[in-house]
Amino acid sequence: MSNVLYNAVHAIISKRTREMGVVSLKMSKEKIQDNNRIVMFIKDNGIGIVHDRWEDIFELGVSNREGILKDESWGYGLWRSKSILRELGGDIAVMESAPGQGSTFKISIDV
Repeated sequence: MSNVLYNAVHAIISKRTREMGVVSLKMSKEKIQDNNRIVMFIKDNGIGIVHDRWEDIFELGVSNREGILKDESWGYGLWRSKSILRELGGDIAVMESAPGQGSTFKISIDV
């Protein structure tokens, strides 16, 4: 989970103004069939993601900072987060996002 939170914090840092944004975390537990799941919503007020990229942003080498801060983003963080969560039987997805409006990610994992 620390990898996911690190990415959220990285998304809100403005290298141009040195101002920090906001990251919030909401956790809950839900039962799906016979499985209990921990569900986390991580919301930031970073640069946001265009809807067309909500799926491919999790692919290795894909960066949302192209033309913004590309030199500081390798397209590794969200791919690694998804890989780790899948190894643990969980998943991560973009729930809402828009350019300039930040993003909300849903993380779920069986417990």
